[in-house]
Amino acid sequence: MEYVLRYNDNKYSFDVKNSEIITFLGNGSSVINNLMLKNKNNFITIEDNAINNKNIDILRNSVRFVDIDYIDIFNGETIMDELAFPLENQAMDKKTMKDKIESASKRFGFLKINTTAPLSLDVSSKVMLQIASSLIVEPKVLVLNNVLCLLNKDDKLLAFDIFSNFIKSGGVILNFTTDIEESLISNRIIVLGEDKILIEGETLGVLNEERIMKRLGYGLPFRILLSKYLKDYGLIDKYYLDNKSLGGALWK
Repeated sequence: MEYVLRYNDNKYSFDVKNSEIITFLGNGSSVINNLMLKNKNNFITIEDNAINNKNIDILRNSVRFVDIDYIDIFNGETIMDELAFPLENQAMDKKTMKDKIESASKRFGFLKINTTAPLSLDVSSKVMLQIASSLIVEPKVLVLNNVLCLLNKDDKLLAFDIFSNFIKSGGVILNFTTDIEESLISNRIIVLGEDKILIEGETLGVLNEERIMKRLGYGLPFRILLSKYLKDYGLIDKYYLDNKSLGGALWK
């Protein structure tokens, strides 16, 4: 199946394929609300299933959300309970649940503190727990709304590594943000205006449209500015999205 998710409302339309990270810049609240089905609509298609209130379970099983407005909302009294909650909703057997909780706890660094109350965690750890409890059910799509900026440096590096494995397995991430730096982890960028998509395309292609992006109020990520500077001086021949590739180009 070519598309994991298709979205089309009266203003915005986009298709999402397997193994994509898409950065959405601008006010994406209406898109997020529609993805959550807060408004009655039929704007979403998941693997050829047009989603509505009658088959909403398809959405709930396929799409998970980590939203800045819900960072302090938890269902469990402990980290272990929080990770168990979405699995219990799927009526999963206890052996499989135990294995999944242990695996997620190790992967996210919660194993030694899994009896801790979620509300006692710092903000970065709360976000990581929300991500863990979303990915533990192996969704097709993970929607992030302005939460990556809340991660500390170590958690962000760990999250990006986890996202990389999620994408390699065919997953999709829709990252709604106001931070242009976060676009560097994405395959595509979509800039949302008040009533239409202003610009969209592959990440480097969009970031190369420097004049358009500046006119829309966006600067360029530092790494792209550095690449641009080095390219102007003939030290490299193209832009690089990650430090490893940039360093390799400089020292080869």
